[in-house]
Amino acid sequence: MAKSLEESGYIFKRTGSPYYYARWWIRGKEFVQSTKKRNKKEAETEKNLVVARSRDDYSIESALEVVIDSLAKIEDEEDRETMRHQLARRLMEGMRNKLAIKTAWQAWLNNPNKKRTPKARTLAGYKAIWSRFVAWAAQNGLENLHELDRGHAERYAEDLWKSHVSPSTFNAHINLLANVFRILETSAGLSENVWARITRKDKAPDQGRRNLTEEELKTIFGSAQGNMRVMFIIGLFTGLRLGDVVNLRWKDVDAKPGFIVVVPMKVSRLGKVKKVELPVHPALRRVLDEHRATADGEFLFPAERERYAQNAGNITAPIQEFFRKCGIKTNERPESGERRRAIIRVGFHSLRHSFVSLCAKAGAPQHVVQRLVGHGSPAMTEHYTHLDDQQKQAAVGALPDLGFSAS
Repeated sequence: MAKSLEESGYIFKRTGSPYYYARWWIRGKEFVQSTKKRNKKEAETEKNLVVARSRDDYSIESALEVVIDSLAKIEDEEDRETMRHQLARRLMEGMRNKLAIKTAWQAWLNNPNKKRTPKARTLAGYKAIWSRFVAWAAQNGLENLHELDRGHAERYAEDLWKSHVSPSTFNAHINLLANVFRILETSAGLSENVWARITRKDKAPDQGRRNLTEEELKTIFGSAQGNMRVMFIIGLFTGLRLGDVVNLRWKDVDAKPGFIVVVPMKVSRLGKVKKVELPVHPALRRVLDEHRATADGEFLFPAERERYAQNAGNITAPIQEFFRKCGIKTNERPESGERRRAIIRVGFHSLRHSFVSLCAKAGAPQHVVQRLVGHGSPAMTEHYTHLDDQQKQAAVGALPDLGFSAS
C-alpha cells in the first residue's frame, strides 16, 4: 500500500535555489530541509533518507530499506553503482561521530533542535532522570551513546521498573531518554533510537487523585480560613488547578462579564494560547466580592503566588496537612507493592475532580464539562459560542452551594 503524503513527504524547488527541498510531517509538525541535490532522482532518495532518520523509530534497517528501494529504481548499471557508493557514505556519516554519555546532557541542553527550553523546576527533574541513567551506564561499562543497543535499553527499563517507580514516572524516564537520543542522533552517531521500542506503562485507574465527597467538602470549608478558604472555593467552583489559582489576577475575574477567563499554565507551557472561560457561581461571587474588599495589588493571592514560584511544595504541603487535620486520609499505600512511595489520593487537585463530579451529578452534558476544565475539542465553531456560554452557565449554576456565604 502506498504511503500517504504525510508519511513519505515530497520534494520541491525553491525560486533562486539550485537544490531540491524536502517537506515532511511528524505527528502533525511540518519539517522542511534542503536535500543539497540538483538531480531529481538523487533528491528523492535523499529525501527518503532524511525522513527516515527524523523518525523516532529510525534504525539502520529502515535506512537500508530506503537504499535498496532507491537502487532498484535505477536502470543504468553505472549510475546504480555510483549511487550505491554515495548512499553507503551517507549512511555511515553519523557512525564516525561519538558523544560521551557524561557530556551528552550539556550537548542536549545546547542543541537548538529542542522544541522548547524547559523551566527550571522541570529541568531539575530531567537532570535527575539523566543522572540515574548516567550512573547505570557507568556500572555497565558504557562510555558513549552509540554503544547502547536495544538490549541495553530493555535492561535499563527493567532495572527502572524494579525500583518501584510509578507508571507515570517510568514513562517520564523513557520519554526523556528517547528525546535526548533523538535530538543528539547525528552528533552521537546513532543508528537508531533504542528507547523508541520500549513499551510505556499504563497508569492504573486508581492511582490518581480522587474527588471529595460532599460531606468532606463541608468539613473542609467549615474549617478553612483566610486565603486558603478562598482558594479552595475557587478550585471547587471552577475546576482550576492550583498553579492557575495562585496566579489569578483581578483582571481575569470578569474579564468577560460573569466569567473568569484564564490561559491555564499547563497549555501555556506548551506554547499554546487556549483560553478557558469559567462562569462565576453565585457562592463564588459572594466570596470574591468579600476578598476583593481586603486585597491589594494585581493578584488575588500575591503571597501564595510568590511562595509557589519558589517551590510548589510551599503551598501543597500545608494543604495536605490541612486535609489530614480534617480527618481526610491523603495518601494510600498500594497493596500490590509495585510502588515504593505512597499514592497521593487527596490534594488541591481533588477539588478539580470534585468539580467534574458535581457537574456530572447535576446533569451537565459531558462536552460542556470538558470545555469548562479545558479538555474540549478546539473544533467547536464560533457559530455555537453563545450557546456554549449558556450551557456553561447552566452547568455551573446547577452546582450546590454547600452552604457557602461570605465569612
